[in-house]
Amino acid sequence: MKYLLNMAIKEGISEIRLTVLSVNVKALRFYEKFGFKVVGETIDKYRGKKFKSKMMRLRLAEISGMLQLSEIPINHKNTNE
Repeated sequence: MKYLLNMAIKEGISEIRLTVLSVNVKALRFYEKFGFKVVGETIDKYRGKKFKSKMMRLRLAEISGMLQLSEIPINHKNTNE
């Protein structure tokens, strides 16, 4: 993830948006630890079924001034994930 964020910053990308299934707590925590914030909710459809999802966003300007992405604040207490 750190490599991808670094590449996005180098390419001049200002923001990354994604959606995660609401029940996928492990994925939500993963993205949150890199600074992504939940900015909304949506209903996704897949193969005729509906799923609640969280919309997440990371503004890269908030981390681009850091010399190393290893300095990105980790918002997750469990470092084993």
